[in-house]
Amino acid sequence: MFLYCYLDNPGERCGKGTDVEIDLRHLLRLARRRGWLVLLIMLVCGSAAYMRSAREVDLYTTNTRLLLLGSENTGSDYTGLLTTQQLAATYQQLVKNDEIMQRVVDTLHLPISSGALASQITVSLVPDTLLMQISVMDTDPRRAAKIADTTAQQFVAYINEHKGPTLSAPVEVSTTANVPGAPFAPTPMRSGEIGLFVGLLLGIGIVALLEYFDSTVKPERDLPGIIGAPILASIPQSASVKPGVRQVFTMADPQAIAAEAMRLLRTNLEFASASGDLNKLVVSSPVAGEGKSTVVANLGIVMAQNGLRTVIIDADLRKPSQARIFGVPDDEGLTTLLTHPEHAWTSIAQAVALPELWLIPSGPLPPDPADMVSSKRFAELLDRVSAEADMVIIDSPPVLAAADTLAIASRADGLMFVCFSHKTRLDALQHATRSVQQGGIRLVGIVLNRMKHQHGPTYYGEYYRPTAESRPQAAPASAGPAQSGAD
Repeated sequence: MFLYCYLDNPGERCGKGTDVEIDLRHLLRLARRRGWLVLLIMLVCGSAAYMRSAREVDLYTTNTRLLLLGSENTGSDYTGLLTTQQLAATYQQLVKNDEIMQRVVDTLHLPISSGALASQITVSLVPDTLLMQISVMDTDPRRAAKIADTTAQQFVAYINEHKGPTLSAPVEVSTTANVPGAPFAPTPMRSGEIGLFVGLLLGIGIVALLEYFDSTVKPERDLPGIIGAPILASIPQSASVKPGVRQVFTMADPQAIAAEAMRLLRTNLEFASASGDLNKLVVSSPVAGEGKSTVVANLGIVMAQNGLRTVIIDADLRKPSQARIFGVPDDEGLTTLLTHPEHAWTSIAQAVALPELWLIPSGPLPPDPADMVSSKRFAELLDRVSAEADMVIIDSPPVLAAADTLAIASRADGLMFVCFSHKTRLDALQHATRSVQQGGIRLVGIVLNRMKHQHGPTYYGEYYRPTAESRPQAAPASAGPAQSGAD
């Protein structure tokens, strides 16, 4: 299990008051989402371990065995056997003493010191026997065998020279060393496998670290607790929303999961209206590029499909998108109605896509958009439109990009944020939320847009697949293919 923290401020440390969770499943979801990074780290670690091992010098090992014959003074009883075994343990420590190692170096004319030779030798006792094994590791197989045999011979000679009450049990060579035919190390394949496993652990750790420092908006965070408004819907990335294709994916592909998410958004807005009138809804985003205009267009479609007389007003007088999305001219629009209040809004509004859907485009862009949407005429226009429509959806600029949105939202019943999942910064959403709350504006909720992975309560998966009989039958859209803009 893995410990991780969700912090409102990514610079904070885990501590008292911090929401800490232990969730292995969440960590595995992160690994799947960033699988390319985990795989890359695994390949790098595995390749590095393999290549390093392959470049190492081959090592060979062989061994010689000595037999302890037993002491003449110990007899054959249990006590004598125990004494011999204790003596064997003493002999094990004596094999690598400096005198014997130096004798081996001098005998074989080895170009190393006695201490270096001792590091190549391992002495062990064969369990439940009186055998002692001398193992030697060397880069030359023949030299390894010679060192093993010579060490055994020199040890036997040493014992015979110092034979007495302390070293009373004689020893003799039981098995001589064989010349090894193949090296026991290095093992590039095994090293590569270990490297892959280490890379997997390292990759998952790095993914978890990236998640810890990731300060973007995502469904795993407690967004309702952070901003005080619910998540109304999570809209998956739609293949239909690409440059050169329709942005109104609810018309182009009504079976898509994204289209069903828009219908869920419509339902949740109906629930939100139960706690207060929601006839005039402003749709905005913290910053540009979140997809708010696309959400506005598709929300208007699903509202009209539900039989609601819906009017979309493009009040983004800095970078309007609705006329382009629906493929209609915008030489007349909102600014026309504000500068000529004697015109009826129905004379400017254009029927688009469905019989119950109208669009009031932005019209010619003014030099002072904030002043226009703050005017009394704008408030009066909204009242006139809302009196004749069931739902008025207002496309407004990003909150942090212009002051227009707060002025627009103050004339409406509520505001809804659209955020780009895993891209919009949490601090930007918090800043935008504070601006809205300080203005006394009702924040209805947020929509997580362009979700690449759906899970949790907003996951539709394979469940929603409407049949031919249940598909919504809509009139052909008057809009032609539209380029998907920044919003």
